[in-house]
Amino acid sequence: SHCCWRMFRAATWHRCAALQYKALHVRSIERRFLTTWRRCTAVQYRARHGHATVRGFSMAQMHVPTIDLAQMHGTPSEYAALVESVRSCCHEGVGFFYLVGHDVEPNLFSQVEEMAKRALRLPASAKAKIDKRNSPYFRGYEQAFSEKTGGIPDAREQIDTWSELQPVVGGPMYRRLLGPNQFFDDATLPGYKALTLQWHERLSGVAKSLLEVFSLALELP
Repeated sequence: SHCCWRMFRAATWHRCAALQYKALHVRSIERRFLTTWRRCTAVQYRARHGHATVRGFSMAQMHVPTIDLAQMHGTPSEYAALVESVRSCCHEGVGFFYLVGHDVEPNLFSQVEEMAKRALRLPASAKAKIDKRNSPYFRGYEQAFSEKTGGIPDAREQIDTWSELQPVVGGPMYRRLLGPNQFFDDATLPGYKALTLQWHERLSGVAKSLLEVFSLALELP
């Protein structure tokens, strides 16, 4: 009977530990959300009431600047000013910026946003056709909570798509990432593949331009 009691006590302890673990994860997510919300609220409040700093950062450092990429095609002094603006923002400022002056048309943004909404509204059976688990190149659809960050399931639904490439046989392990994407066919979602490839091509051009600016800001050869 003493042995049975010990087994019962151990089983009960494990159940309680499992419940506590789940509860801690839920509370951790809640704390993250509340912390982020409070920080944003504090920044807004202190900025509105003229405070000079937030958590040791000046309001100038908290400012998100607007970078005009069109300066790349201006005079040498304008290009130099662009490089300095990016360096200052990323090295000394808030670390990110709004980008204008690129050649991506506003209506393309609208088309992609609408297509993304249509894709995520598809029934589960349709989205399963491009399930990421079917791709050895880690491309495709993932349902909410199927991916973890820091051991915590991510509450997001996503479709991973990037450079459309031919598979690479052999070589380092990271080359396994190189390969074709999975797309919905036109019977499932008309125009999805064509628009996705167009979007990727246009943004790749913007990324290459920014990479040049970053390289100059870092004084790389």
